[in-house]
Amino acid sequence: LKPDLSWWDRQRTACRFVGDCKYKRPDSSIPNADVYQMHAYLTALNLPAGLMVYATTDRFLPPFSVVHGGPRIEIRQVNLAESLDSIADQMDQLADTVRVMAGGTMSSMTAI
Repeated sequence: LKPDLSWWDRQRTACRFVGDCKYKRPDSSIPNADVYQMHAYLTALNLPAGLMVYATTDRFLPPFSVVHGGPRIEIRQVNLAESLDSIADQMDQLADTVRVMAGGTMSSMTAI
């Protein structure tokens, strides 16, 4: 298993965050295979939550979470059809989400 995004402590002994980027636009819902993949990452790394990010050219779903008695999976998207300023704002929001989910600051962890 190799997620697109992971955030480890400085000693690289504990993963604090895992995320996966998707470069496809689901029809009207998130594909089960994507959820299963993220669930596998979270289970293998013993994390309570993870983040899936979809690159899109329009808004297809509002931000939401998948919770079914196991790890929480946060779903976000980046609209690549927006202006560069808007994309930068979206990336800032994602960075804030990652920081909160990781429970730390960049100075005390290493992003991979």
